[in-house]
Amino acid sequence: MTARPPKQTQRLDLLAGRVTPALLADASVHIRDCGPTGVNMWKIFENAYRRRAGRDQVQAPHSIATTALRALTGGYVWLDAKRAVLASLDPIDDDTVRDVFTLLHGLAMGEDIDDIDLNQPVSLAEKFASTPQEQRALSDYLLRSPSGQPDAPTWVYQTVTWDLARRIAAEPWSIDGLSVRLRPDTSGGLVAWDDPWPDEPGTRFSLPRIRLRMKTEPNVSDPLILISASATRISRSMDFTRTVLVEQDHPNRPLVEVELDGRGRLRDVNRLALQALSRLGMGRSVLHEIDKQIQADRLTRQQAQENGEEPPEPQQLGTVRPIMAKNFYFPVGSGVGMDYYRGLYDHIQNTLGNNWRPLHGFFEGGNFKQAKKDEVLMEPLDITRSLDAMGLEHLRIVCLWATDEIRQRMINALARAYGLDPAALNPAEGKSATLHGTRVSAVFHHVPEFLQHGPAAGRSAHTADLLALKAAAGEIVGVWAETEYGDGKKNSPPRPKDSEDAKHQTHRILAKKDLVVQYIDSAVQTGIDKSTDMDHQSLSCLMDLYRNLGFVDRRVSSVLTKPIGEHSADGVAHCGIHVRRQSRRPGERDARIVVSASVLKPPTVPNGAWTLHGWSYTDRVWKPYHLAEAAFHAADYPAGKMTEFTDNIAGYSSTAKVIDQALEDLADYLGGVPYTVTVDGFACRRLWKGLHNKAQGQPPEANTTWLPGSTIAPRYRPIAVIRLNTTDEEVPRPVQVTITDEEDAEIKTKERTTQVFRIDPDLGESSTWLLVNTTHQFDGNGAGRQGSKKTRWSALPWNKGKNEIKANYYAMTATEIFPIAVNTDHRRELTMVTARLCHQALAWKHRTRYPIALHAALQMDQDHPQYRRTTTPEDIEDETPDEDA
Repeated sequence: MTARPPKQTQRLDLLAGRVTPALLADASVHIRDCGPTGVNMWKIFENAYRRRAGRDQVQAPHSIATTALRALTGGYVWLDAKRAVLASLDPIDDDTVRDVFTLLHGLAMGEDIDDIDLNQPVSLAEKFASTPQEQRALSDYLLRSPSGQPDAPTWVYQTVTWDLARRIAAEPWSIDGLSVRLRPDTSGGLVAWDDPWPDEPGTRFSLPRIRLRMKTEPNVSDPLILISASATRISRSMDFTRTVLVEQDHPNRPLVEVELDGRGRLRDVNRLALQALSRLGMGRSVLHEIDKQIQADRLTRQQAQENGEEPPEPQQLGTVRPIMAKNFYFPVGSGVGMDYYRGLYDHIQNTLGNNWRPLHGFFEGGNFKQAKKDEVLMEPLDITRSLDAMGLEHLRIVCLWATDEIRQRMINALARAYGLDPAALNPAEGKSATLHGTRVSAVFHHVPEFLQHGPAAGRSAHTADLLALKAAAGEIVGVWAETEYGDGKKNSPPRPKDSEDAKHQTHRILAKKDLVVQYIDSAVQTGIDKSTDMDHQSLSCLMDLYRNLGFVDRRVSSVLTKPIGEHSADGVAHCGIHVRRQSRRPGERDARIVVSASVLKPPTVPNGAWTLHGWSYTDRVWKPYHLAEAAFHAADYPAGKMTEFTDNIAGYSSTAKVIDQALEDLADYLGGVPYTVTVDGFACRRLWKGLHNKAQGQPPEANTTWLPGSTIAPRYRPIAVIRLNTTDEEVPRPVQVTITDEEDAEIKTKERTTQVFRIDPDLGESSTWLLVNTTHQFDGNGAGRQGSKKTRWSALPWNKGKNEIKANYYAMTATEIFPIAVNTDHRRELTMVTARLCHQALAWKHRTRYPIALHAALQMDQDHPQYRRTTTPEDIEDETPDEDA
């Protein structure tokens, strides 16, 4: 009789470790905590600065103090102006603190640097200087909330990585046969300063960079150090640079990261900080070195322009290294790859030893099937099922075109989608062409004047008489339109100004007619398969149009088959709420707030289609998705104060209460069908305190917007709130899967996975789950899975037909899923439903970071005519989010 094989466990190894007293050992920092008096003094100072600036959404320039103190003390300084706390690795004498804050106050108030009397310090400066400087052991401040969740002071989150980075950098990193020296930086991260990744000629470079952040996970009793990495691209000049890395004179001092002031091409060192250093008698510092490099670059460019020449290429990396502000074309690819992360995982374990206790996940499930490429396009049967579920008889696709090429591509895509001969499908101008019996048709209109870029005046007249755009009773109309935008690359047409962008203008015109629209860019052709002549770009546009119309195909029904507790799979609706703040744009007085929502509603008849519905902050009525999207896009984003500058709790609460009213309306709209709510916990962290990690296990606070639905009657509330987090800086990075036996001995490892893993709780019974993702480009045609077997240090310019230097390297990421306010027995079912709705996207074959309902709410925002990306990746890294989010 054959013996049964031993029980095996799949363990997900994560680049995250527990912050314990043993790990921190005797690490300490110096703290000046000015208390409530200091907080009030700072508020008085900041209000005075705002009055002088004439704007209520600005911060007092505390970077003058931090930049100057870093230059004076060697780098490790952090100021929490809001809480009046100053932290440093080494002690700072009282006189230096007093002088720096006196200069900060005077310069912010517009005084000339020479007129500031250091013998007459202002009260704010005197308060910081006179506050006792305490040397605090970090391990003494690993505090917990009443329910046992980590709740350390903010300054611990910001300073704990200083000593850890130095310890990790103390030993060389052996990888790819090299001995790589890591250098700590002032953010508490690490940089392979002396071992950059060059392009083939050796003139352009990326710097391998590692970031350490202290974060928390729900129901894990210790804080965690999360580790991420990037290939930071070094610019050839200081033009357009936002951030600079600088090497200090002493090799034991950290690399200094400095933010530059200004906009556009010409940016400068903080002039006020430079003046402060000069006044304090420091005529040479990292700031002076940066300023020297800026001036040299400008002189070189000016001389080249005068001689009609291109500026010369820099020959080598120096002590000042400007970081590229945007991801334009670069000869060294982005990303560090899976092998890099595996090597880093081992190096950290080796350097920190047994005191490094890594966090692990354990296999939960998720052998997800993925649709084949040919199966992605929604079949005509799915179109008619959705029409039936929506109570409609006919779909009309109106194709607005300007060039013959786009017209033909539209015809080819429609022919493939409906099984027709493209040669036979040659619709006359303005005449209806049958695509699928009496249920689906297309109408083509040649309207170049409507589609071309230019002023908005008179544009709407070009479509005013198009009867095809007017839906009759029982009809739904979707618009497929041509645009020309380009991708910003060489030989691509120049992008229009926002005020002359025809896409924004036509989108608004059509939205006011209750029409949704999908654009195809004539300036960019991607995804055309030469072997099959399949135009994937056009087919993807058609799928996006179907998503805008709210169509849901049978694949969604196929993944929603498992019951949720006592509720059948098709007896629960799934709602997603999207929240975002868009920064103030030129010409706008205030920032904009965005709140949109969608709900995936179960079929009302056996074997019927699920339907999609929407709601927005500007049109607070639930309606079919296409009408909700059109109403949202027909109005401007509302102004609001959901902003990091003003901690307007009343504003956050009022927004949350509007959303609660929407949920009460949703309960009525669904006719009593129970529903779940899914939100991005990072984006919504200021709206609902009950989403915070430290709030888990605590009773809701009275009279607060604790969770979505908390202010409405229980009968209207969701049966569960599901908190997601997809922010890479907030979620542990998966490295590999290790197979272990019953004795926890390692049997083998797997390089990658796309399954669901469980992080077991230390507190209570509520686990957190990670849906592990691998980007589809990793497995794309000819991708070669770059970075899976070696790092860029071993990359070759040409290996088996691939340029390993130029290629992007991909690694695994994770979507964190944490169901809240739900029966514990149903948490796993809700997690797996959420994972399946991420895996099964509405409009393409690959997985999305959000499940369908939340993704649809996000798309309502991203398709809005006023949508602009709020921040670049560099901005996100430089923000200091709430440590508990």
